[in-house]
Amino acid sequence: MSEFPAYQTAPQYDRPVGWHAHPLRVMSIVTVVLVAITVLLNSASVLGGLYADDADTVSALSTVAIIAYLGAGIAFVTWERRARTNLDAFGVWGLKWGPGWTLGGWFIPLANVVIPILVLGEIDKATATRAAAVRESEFGWGASDAGRPIFIFWAVSWPVNSFAGYAAVALSSSSFAMVGVAITVLVEVAAGVAAILLVLRITNSQEMLRRTRPEAPPTAPPPPPAAWPESAV
Repeated sequence: MSEFPAYQTAPQYDRPVGWHAHPLRVMSIVTVVLVAITVLLNSASVLGGLYADDADTVSALSTVAIIAYLGAGIAFVTWERRARTNLDAFGVWGLKWGPGWTLGGWFIPLANVVIPILVLGEIDKATATRAAAVRESEFGWGASDAGRPIFIFWAVSWPVNSFAGYAAVALSSSSFAMVGVAITVLVEVAAGVAAILLVLRITNSQEMLRRTRPEAPPTAPPPPPAAWPESAV
């Protein structure tokens, strides 16, 4: 038996309803702030190890940098998982990487350099494709995916940043110590900026998708008409 009376038909939606998608704006702001703080602290820690004379200060700075790094990592993975589960709410099917990979992919030795790139790349591409389709259906115009280089920038800078620290350590006892430090700081900043831009890009597109969908289906039918039509008697 239908939950809607004979005088009322069930509401029809011409696209998947996304009212249960996670809002990303607050989580993205937390992630961006923590990533920026981590970049600053890591850079200061590297420079302090080269120039600072007080070992205690350098040690304390490194400890704070590690704590900030962990906080930024937790925020980033939380944001990433929400962005991935939102794709299901937006009616995007057939993706290769499930929501579980947004966390598990970071903990597989060696593969954790590649899997997060593949997972986030799929999230980025699927979000951009869906957003372009909705813009075209809602507003009558589409847009090319001009922001894809942001993902490429992150996909290159993040693994390079993972290994830059080893290069700095290897050069620390040589005459090229300054070169190692400069490379480490520059790559750290580049990876941080790329991550921030990518978070903002995906967040903006998914927030647009949330705004262009009905907030919720009707929870109950309206009251029956005051007078029944003769044909219904």
